[in-house]
Amino acid sequence: MPASSRRALSVAVGSILLTAGLLAGCASGDGTGPGTDRADATATGTTGPASPGPADTPTGSPDAEESAASPAATVLSVTIADGKVSPNAERAVVPRGSTVRIQVTSDAADAIHVHGYDKEVEVSAGTPASLEFVADTTGRFEIETHETDKLVYELVVQP
Repeated sequence: MPASSRRALSVAVGSILLTAGLLAGCASGDGTGPGTDRADATATGTTGPASPGPADTPTGSPDAEESAASPAATVLSVTIADGKVSPNAERAVVPRGSTVRIQVTSDAADAIHVHGYDKEVEVSAGTPASLEFVADTTGRFEIETHETDKLVYELVVQP
C-alpha cells in the first residue's frame, strides 16, 4: 500500500475514533452539574414509561387537568390546609426522562415550585391546580410551597 494511502487511511480511522469518543462523552451525562447530587435512593410513587406531554402545564380547572393528564406520569399530590402541607418532606424517586405531574389543592392562595427545574404553579384557594414536566436532569430537587416555604417533596431523578 503506498504511503499516501496509508496516511489517508490513518486519518480516516483517527477521525472516526475521535468522533465516536466525543459522541460517547456527550451522551454519558452523570448528573453532577450545578445544583444536582447523585441519587442513591429507592423508588416511591407511581411511575410508568415516559410519554410525550405538555412540557409545562399549569391548569386551574379539574376538566382541563383530566384532559392534560399523561397516563404514564408520576403523580405527586399536595394538599395545603390550615397552614400545613401534606406530604411533608416525602421522597419521590423517578427515572430520568419520566413525566412528573404535581397536583395541588389549597385552602389559601400559594404556589408550589420545583428547585433546579425553575417550574412553579400558582394555586388559588379552593381551586385545584397542576404542573406537568419532564424530569430530564438527574439529581435531587426540592419541591416547596412559596408562601410558607415548606418542603413538600424531595424529587430524586435517577439516570
